[in-house]
Amino acid sequence: MTAEALVAALRELTPSIAASAGETERQRKPLDANIRAIAATGAFRFFVPRHFGGFEYPLDTFVDVGLVLGEACASTAWVTTFCMEHNWMPVAPTRRSGSAWRRADWMRQN
Repeated sequence: MTAEALVAALRELTPSIAASAGETERQRKPLDANIRAIAATGAFRFFVPRHFGGFEYPLDTFVDVGLVLGEACASTAWVTTFCMEHNWMPVAPTRRSGSAWRRADWMRQN
């Protein structure tokens, strides 16, 4: 999948995300169904190194993701990009970062 295809897949979700924006605000969290749909696009593998099964996409496309989702629901966009960027943090080239990526319990949603 290309970065552009990921953004397009997320854009397809925006009508349902926008329709549930009010409920997101009432619950004070994104709807689980929306997070599952976003996860199904592979968005949470955005910054994960290719070597560990991620996409390793560039930062400018990350901004596009936030803008696309933000048009539908700012809260859902914030939580999504927050989770995406935290998969970027262990990228530092150390022996320990490899062990972090090999575990299946990080925020990578499939």
